[in-house]
Amino acid sequence: TWEIGVRDLEGSLSTLDYVLLESLEAREKEHTLQCIESRPSAPRMSNAVWSGLPLLEVLEAADIEIDPGCTHLKFTGADGYTMGLPVADLSKPVWLVWGMNGEVLPSIHGFPARLLTPGQFGWLNPKFLVGIEFLDQPYELPWLQMMETYMADMGFHAESDGDAMDLGVQSLVVFPSDLQFVANGSKVRILGKAYGGSDPVTWVQVSTDGGASFQDAELTYAPGADRWTLWRFVWEPSGAGIYTLMTRCGTAGGQETVEGFPENRIPWVGGMGLSVEVIG
Repeated sequence: TWEIGVRDLEGSLSTLDYVLLESLEAREKEHTLQCIESRPSAPRMSNAVWSGLPLLEVLEAADIEIDPGCTHLKFTGADGYTMGLPVADLSKPVWLVWGMNGEVLPSIHGFPARLLTPGQFGWLNPKFLVGIEFLDQPYELPWLQMMETYMADMGFHAESDGDAMDLGVQSLVVFPSDLQFVANGSKVRILGKAYGGSDPVTWVQVSTDGGASFQDAELTYAPGADRWTLWRFVWEPSGAGIYTLMTRCGTAGGQETVEGFPENRIPWVGGMGLSVEVIG
């Protein structure tokens, strides 16, 4: 019984239903999603291979033409959540997906169908879609002020002056954990992930002396835009002691992590540090 109602300035255009989606030849799209709250103390970033099509292709398959007078979009989810984008963003392209990792899209990720919007934080990738509306003016996000108030109450400060669209770059350490104990004389394998949205991370560096010097990490997976970069660095401590490890990274477009970026600022655009104690 699920369907997406599509409307423009003149009224209803058509509907998209599951029968239509199943009739289409879906393609796979690897895409990373990152929460705007992601930071070293709460790394909320993950990756999946989604199945679907660019939304423009789905609309074309449903014989839906976009009125040239429409400049913006409003998307509505079954949970009442709404989100807006410029019509021009559809060509990035924005995808409508109904599968994930070779399976039907799970409920927690937006079944029956959701959007993937390149270069945007997770909260601008709406789930459970039931409505698409073409508008002749920008759609103001009604929940943005409430979200900013919530963030402020949680102790966060919006570095981007409230612009929910700004996605920066960050580098996180996945292994080892903080205060990892490593036997003297052994090598330490440091693993991490870095992400810059549609501006792909092209280099990662690691410091083992508290930032005095940095060395290049090995990029073990760097597939390009809208997908995370995975990296590895093998370090052999020079002796017993407590070492401060730090990371930094940069993107194809010239973005770099900001040294000493406050953890209570959003979005996080820093590297990550941790302590490693080498025992004698």
